[in-house]
Amino acid sequence: MRLLFTTYLAIIIGIFNAEAQSCASSYIQRIRGSHNSAAILATAQQAEKYLYTPGSEGYDEGLFIQVLEAVVESPMLSEVDKIRSRSLLDMALKNRPGDKAADIVYVTPDDSIHSLSNRTATYTILFFNDPDCDDCALVKKQIAQNELLCNLVANGSLEIIGIYPFGDEDMWRANQLPSIITNGFDRDMAIETDETYCIRQIPTLYLLKGMTVMLKDTTLPEILAKLQKAE
Repeated sequence: MRLLFTTYLAIIIGIFNAEAQSCASSYIQRIRGSHNSAAILATAQQAEKYLYTPGSEGYDEGLFIQVLEAVVESPMLSEVDKIRSRSLLDMALKNRPGDKAADIVYVTPDDSIHSLSNRTATYTILFFNDPDCDDCALVKKQIAQNELLCNLVANGSLEIIGIYPFGDEDMWRANQLPSIITNGFDRDMAIETDETYCIRQIPTLYLLKGMTVMLKDTTLPEILAKLQKAE
């Protein structure tokens, strides 16, 4: 059953990736071939909507980075025109798959202080969440009911860390997380202030191996597929 699920997911992802690649190539050609600044910016906006909107079937940060690079390299645009694309590019380049993840210092409900870099588990799921988020509640339930995740946490090879990054300690303390999820709080709001992680929606999920990013801004099915392959 796991093999069938993984194979099906790989086929679907492959179809979407091919479509996104084709669109990205088209966007880049239009940007590089245009002498009209308004047309370039309109193309960049279209690319952002298709390649970088959470939930879009074409979502692909790596391809969007290529589009942004074409925009900021365009001699047809002023520096003012490039401000948004440069900002998006700076954020998109943070914590890319294969890169070392930015460390996070967080507190748990017993007021003990922890850091991402001091974990002992092989794998870590980062679950940026908000107690008022309906989608977060659904992900919590899916995590708690997933046999693979429960087994990996039980044998010590996986840690799931829920991070509330928004500074409201009362809200965080009221957060009810399943027992297999560590309830963490960025008390110093370093994630938002220093922009160490690009959190474009809640929930946001990452998968790490050690301190290396495996999956960024991903989905729970993609994490499960990756962990199943690693078993």
